[in-house]
Amino acid sequence: MLLGIEHSLHLGKTEPTELLSYEDGRVNIEHILPQKWEKHWPLEAAPGEESYDALLEQRQSAIHSLGNLTITTSKLNRSMSNKAWEAKSKELQKHSLLRITTASVLSAPEPATGMSDEVWAAEWNEDRIARRGEWLRDQALCVWPKPV
Repeated sequence: MLLGIEHSLHLGKTEPTELLSYEDGRVNIEHILPQKWEKHWPLEAAPGEESYDALLEQRQSAIHSLGNLTITTSKLNRSMSNKAWEAKSKELQKHSLLRITTASVLSAPEPATGMSDEVWAAEWNEDRIARRGEWLRDQALCVWPKPV
């Protein structure tokens, strides 16, 4: 699905590239907020604080949600691993050419989120994941509209 959305984002102004396929093994699905987040992505509350359990539950549900997933090369995925957002975002800025990342992770997805691209890309959290998930859902519905 992510590759289908990626291909749909290539519009008239987009430089032509070959269509990617998961079958060739060059691409991986990357969890932007990593599955092993504890070391570099601390919660805003510590264990024992009143809001900790709710934040932990929100974090755990965000990890595998659509808004937290993107496509990277296998090499880029391995190099980013479980790193903090500051390191991951720099790697993505350096190496990602995919619209699914540049148009919704490194910049605010359209329609406007009320944030500048710089503010949007300054952090990656559960709010960004939820908003990007809605954007990806809308993109998927454009690519694969429901039957009439």
